[in-house]
Amino acid sequence: QLKQQELCMPGDQAAEVAAERFQEAWSKQTSRSDAQPPSTLATLTATFGLQFAIAGVFKLLWSTFVLLGASYFVNALIEFVQKKHGWDAIPNKGVGWVLACSFFVDSILAGLALQRMGDVSMRVGIKVRAALITAIYRKSFRLQNANNSGAGNVVSLVSTDCIKMYEGVQHFHNVSSGLVVTAKVGLLHLFGQQLTAKTLCSKAVSGT
Repeated sequence: QLKQQELCMPGDQAAEVAAERFQEAWSKQTSRSDAQPPSTLATLTATFGLQFAIAGVFKLLWSTFVLLGASYFVNALIEFVQKKHGWDAIPNKGVGWVLACSFFVDSILAGLALQRMGDVSMRVGIKVRAALITAIYRKSFRLQNANNSGAGNVVSLVSTDCIKMYEGVQHFHNVSSGLVVTAKVGLLHLFGQQLTAKTLCSKAVSGT
């Protein structure tokens, strides 16, 4: 039987921890010696930037594995089965098994990278949302001249803007990685003729 303490959120995932870290970074922004106004974006970057960047790394790994499987292993397997483009000249020393197993491992790594990207992005988004909502509520409680319009602004910020920040964490990586994938596809088309699957397998079999 599960106990209540076993269902608690991990310490680093709690809203209080995210809010305190955000508040510390915001205090540094407000106490800057220069005349620049405090920046919410800089505060979020200082608080959650590292985790956000880790999610981006997983997304880049996913795009790399997907392109590797689609552009290299699939073409290599088709050419090997049909004995095209010189594959019949390569001694059959388990090359087909190597290609098939490598494609299988590549697919697993692509799935793991995508899962980790989604998990890290979701965690960062939840922390960002919790920190912003906490900061907004604390600010609203400190307002002395709170009125109906001010309360409406608070509700709008919490229900719309903070939710969009949560959703935007993962959407940002999905959009930004598209540019990287486009660049990778262009490089594959430019240099694909120089580094074909047959050439790599020939060197692997011959040991050179």
